[in-house]
Amino acid sequence: MTRGKSKTRIAVILAMAALVIFTGIALAATGSLILLSPNDEHHEGVLGNNEITVRATDLEAGVSYRILMRMSYHDNPRTTPPACPPDETCGWCSGEYGSYEEPYDFFSASIDDVEHTFTVPLPDCHCQISATFTLYYWNPGLGDWDWTHGATPAVDIWWDCRPGEGCTLTPGYWKTHSMYGPAPYDDTWALVLPDGEDTGFFDTGQTWYEVLWTEPKGGNAYYILAHAYIAATLNGLRGADTSAITSELAQAALLLDQYDGNPDSMDGLKGKQAREVRATFIALAAVLDDYNNGYIGPGHCWW
Repeated sequence: MTRGKSKTRIAVILAMAALVIFTGIALAATGSLILLSPNDEHHEGVLGNNEITVRATDLEAGVSYRILMRMSYHDNPRTTPPACPPDETCGWCSGEYGSYEEPYDFFSASIDDVEHTFTVPLPDCHCQISATFTLYYWNPGLGDWDWTHGATPAVDIWWDCRPGEGCTLTPGYWKTHSMYGPAPYDDTWALVLPDGEDTGFFDTGQTWYEVLWTEPKGGNAYYILAHAYIAATLNGLRGADTSAITSELAQAALLLDQYDGNPDSMDGLKGKQAREVRATFIALAAVLDDYNNGYIGPGHCWW
């Protein structure tokens, strides 16, 4: 090799090295993320705070890394957010809670894997959240965080909020889960004293079970309220918090007891008095129905 060619080759190598160092390409680091728990990409969490653990692997020693969690909230298609029409979504969750990021920075002194657990807030069961995790490394050449080369860009997991123990169920559930079937027996019925579903419902001459299966023909206000009351009471016995409907339950019990002699005709009330009593029955039933459906209180069950 001639002297001139040798000098040219050395100059090219130095120029490339300078370019690599300036752009930061030479500082590219490897690394990838693994979702440890929960171990699937769709998960049901409980109200409050939940945990997601990720593992950074294939790391390089002497490199600063960042695991970035990005959170965003969406309306849960299984529930109706407040102020939204039934069975529709209207962006309530994204407007109420928005999105945010949470970083976890660490220095990899060795090539050992690094695990970290993020706390995921689930503030409302009308909402669904997505959490995306991305692994970065500090690139001095860029003076910024850069994606790890060879890493999966992101690990994404959807969390579907569900109430924890003590969620609520509708009259449709309770009427089919008694000892008479057809669905599997829910032993909460045994807590209705003294005879479970065969306990007399006030002085109507019917049992709790029979009342629940009596259609409110013609919009019968007594049975409309009775169905909501039975479901709410059973939900409470099952462990659901009833503090949101304490006064409504008490008032409903008084009315159902007062007018139990002839629920079909509401004791023959006429005119304005009948309209006012009916309006009270319907209003109480609406609040208890909201509770049973999870719009107020601890939230509705699903599985």
